[in-house]
Formats: sequence, C-alpha cells, structure tokens
Amino acid sequence: MEHLKIRAECRLEEGKLSIAYWVQNITDRSVFLFDIIHRDFNGSEFPIDDGAYIEVSDETIIVSRKLFPVPDNLFVEAKNIPFVTRLLPGASANGRVELQLPLTPRNPYETLDNMKPEAMVLPVQFELGYFLGSEGTERLGRSFPTDRGNLPGFDVFDESSQLLARTGLNAYLPILTDKD
Repeated sequence: MEHLKIRAECRLEEGKLSIAYWVQNITDRSVFLFDIIHRDFNGSEFPIDDGAYIEVSDETIIVSRKLFPVPDNLFVEAKNIPFVTRLLPGASANGRVELQLPLTPRNPYETLDNMKPEAMVLPVQFELGYFLGSEGTERLGRSFPTDRGNLPGFDVFDESSQLLARTGLNAYLPILTDKD
C-alpha cells in the first residue's frame, strides 16, 4: 500500500548536485518522516540542513534521508536516529539536499576515507524513510535540544519498522569508490 506521494528533481551546477523533493501523506494517519539528519559533536546535536546519506545498492546510487542501519562490522553506543517531521493526513512537506560532486559514500557511522580518485557513473535515486503513526505515537517521542532549538524525535526505533519511499532522479552521476 502506498502511504506517500513523493517527487524529486535534481540540478547540476558548479560541481554540486541539488535535489528538491516534495512528499504528501495520502493516508488517514499521521506519517513521521526521518528527514532531519544530524551529527553529534561533544554531546550536542547539529542538524545537517542540506545533507543526505549516500550509498550504492544494486548498481544504483541512493541519496537518502532515513534511519540508516548500523554496519555489521561496527558497535555503537546508540543509533543515530534522524529527527522527524510529522505530516498529518493530506499534509505535504518539501526539502532540499545539496552535495558536492563527485558523490562520496557517507553514513552516520563511518568515515569513508579510503575512496579511490576514480569514479563510477551510476543512476541516482532519492529515498526517504518514514513510519506510520498510531494512537499514542507522539507520547513516545521527545524534544531534542539542538543548535536550532528543540526538534522532535525518538530515542529508540528499529530499522525493520521503517518504511521507505523512493523515486528516480533521471540522472547518472559519478560516485567515488573503494573498490579495486
């Protein structure tokens, strides 16, 4: 069943990829978007307004804002759970991502410093993580202090409960690789 309408378009200018996206809740329930990614620095949270995660999956570059799974080879004290935007039934939201080209894989847990100067050119898709709210969902969330004021989010959330909305960008772009 489809829960969101999603559209995204991209522009390339001055060595940057700019993605503008729009989503609409087409359910009769609240939808919570995992659309405010952030970094922790010295115990404080800093939203990354125009950032996104970048990965390669099935020979496609996925640019995303979502709850990114912890890599199997890492142990972390706590998951990096993006802050959320609540969409009431029928409501819509939009956002913007800006990334340097060539793209470099990134996620909230690893610094990927071993990228080769050669880049692969692959198709690109945009992906947004979300979940459907139910009665009492808001009581499970809390307000997180950030450099932009308090933002809503959740302390605990399992990736298996996350839903994903994905759309193509009609673009083939370079991404640096760690492959030999």
